[in-house]
Amino acid sequence: MWKTVFLLSGTLLLIGGGAGYVGSRWLSGLSPQAAAPPEPEPPLESYLPELSLKGINYEVSEHGKRQWGFKAEEVVNSKDGNTTLLNGLHDGVYYKDGKPYLRMKSGAAVYNHLTKHLEMKGGVQVSGPDGLHFEAPSLTWKSDKKTIVCPGPVRMQTAEGWITSRGTLTADLKRQTFTLQQVSGQFTLDSAKGVPL
Repeated sequence: MWKTVFLLSGTLLLIGGGAGYVGSRWLSGLSPQAAAPPEPEPPLESYLPELSLKGINYEVSEHGKRQWGFKAEEVVNSKDGNTTLLNGLHDGVYYKDGKPYLRMKSGAAVYNHLTKHLEMKGGVQVSGPDGLHFEAPSLTWKSDKKTIVCPGPVRMQTAEGWITSRGTLTADLKRQTFTLQQVSGQFTLDSAKGVPL
């Protein structure tokens, strides 16, 4: 009998606790169904809009040094802040030791803030020192290696002549070297200057 009384009193306590909860909700004017826990707040990035600016100058720095500068018709930052799209890139500048080294144009470019890679598409035109000029369908800048890669066809011109390549152009900006695959072209060799490129 003691076990029965103990279980019965335990059941009464549970029912009494539930009745107390329902009674307190009823007294405060809320029904038991409205007592559901609140939904968690959405993450902050869901509140952030995609940022779009027209006719803007945009700069990218690494370790406090200016590395890229862009003038574009439109700049769009992604909601997550990982990428920046530049539409109508009409003046892109790559800086070397704080000074303009290469200037470029393209239909569009995407800068990835995580990888620090820049991809240009829509016809790329690049000009640099000593009459260097090249054109390619696209260009990828790899910040970690300081290289530019352009799939062919590429047309490259220097003060010594021009080259057309069906292959890839790879530029190592640390060593200031350009490598072309599957090339044809015309050069003027000057013994005082040595071999071009």
